[in-house]
Amino acid sequence: MEKQILKINSAAACGRGPVYNFTALLMKDAAAFGWADCTLIIARREDYDNRGTFEGVPVLTIGPADLPRVKPAHVFDLLNGGNITDKVAGVINWETREKWLSCFTDEEKRAAVQIEKHLQAIESAAV
Repeated sequence: MEKQILKINSAAACGRGPVYNFTALLMKDAAAFGWADCTLIIARREDYDNRGTFEGVPVLTIGPADLPRVKPAHVFDLLNGGNITDKVAGVINWETREKWLSCFTDEEKRAAVQIEKHLQAIESAAV
């Protein structure tokens, strides 16, 4: 992939390790009125400037057409803060977990877990 420069609408930490620190970035189509047509970009933290600009090569990109029954904005929300695998599995047991998780489809939960596992594999390979 080529290096890209993109304007980002939202950013959240989605994975930390001794080598890489990943960020989930959400880019909304300027023509869209809602979040249905946004794109989720997983990037290395150093490629995002915290002022809305991503400059680098994405680790992973998911657009609305990539996973038809998955809203990229929902996967972004699931990845926010990391440890989605523990949240879905119930290892992190906080009072609102079940109610919060019920807002997402099974496909969205699976996509978030797969992304997290992919990031863990990248981290493991680098160590």
